[in-house]
Amino acid sequence: MRYLQRSIATLALFAVASWLFANSPSRLDSLKNVLDQEAPYWTPEDLIPLFLDLGKAYIDSGDPDNALNTLDQGINLSTANKMFGLLQELRLEKGRAYLKKDMVEDARVLFQECLTGSSQEQSLSEAQAHQYLSEIFFLRGAFDDAYRHAIDNLLIREKRQDTLAMSAALIQIGDIHFEQDNFRLALRKYDSALDLQKGMSNEESLLPLYTALARVHKKLGRKDKALRYNKKALAIADKLKDRQGIAEGKANNAELYIQLGLYEAAVQEYEDANLIFEDFDDRQGQVKSNTGIGKAYLLAGDPDQALYFLDEASCLAESSTEERQQLS
Repeated sequence: MRYLQRSIATLALFAVASWLFANSPSRLDSLKNVLDQEAPYWTPEDLIPLFLDLGKAYIDSGDPDNALNTLDQGINLSTANKMFGLLQELRLEKGRAYLKKDMVEDARVLFQECLTGSSQEQSLSEAQAHQYLSEIFFLRGAFDDAYRHAIDNLLIREKRQDTLAMSAALIQIGDIHFEQDNFRLALRKYDSALDLQKGMSNEESLLPLYTALARVHKKLGRKDKALRYNKKALAIADKLKDRQGIAEGKANNAELYIQLGLYEAAVQEYEDANLIFEDFDDRQGQVKSNTGIGKAYLLAGDPDQALYFLDEASCLAESSTEERQQLS
């Protein structure tokens, strides 16, 4: 059993925690308040989930150092009291914290150690570990290892009949094929993921899928299909108020508009994207959008305007390179 039965007194403490969640400015602050004010009176079975949730909150807030400290407290408490129900989850989140600190090899070792369980609850943790390991090997360009872990992840998800997780696993496999220029194989996986999500309305999971479908159709020369899927992705990003997703979607639209000869529309989309990239101080995005605007103007027969934006892109790229060199 994942959580032991709690006493009436313990449930009362969780009621206090719920009140704190509802009346504090953020999830992280709420959890910290619970830890400071109520946790000293809690038993280990109640503290371990708190350390897990607080560790996740630190990771999501961009504070991996405090996340590692908090998660280690949960791991040590679980081990000392031989309460292993949440140990795998704590270790997986610790691996995520390592990734946030670019400690990729430490994360890989930790995820690998999570592949030892056999119970149903551990199988879910194993699936997550396979997913993370696949991502690590994918970023290293070790596609055979990435593919092996992605398949293992999918097999566990299929066994559990977790439709959304199965779809995500298929997208991951499709991405591996895509990076190896196996575009038709990638499309098959993306289409299978889309079939799984028919009749569902989980927009957060559809966003990366539509983006992937747009990308692969573009590579296959199907610009109209690519534009249609990209517009679907952009509509979801807009609904979710995902400004980074909106910027990427608009930049992707603009690139397709250029290929379709719709230069004015391309300039407008790139300009919209660039405003968001500027807000996020995303230099790479700004270089991309300014370069795209310059290209659109050049193809439209306006070399003066083109030169202005291409120079702007060049200056941004140079300043970004100089900043990286200063930090290294």
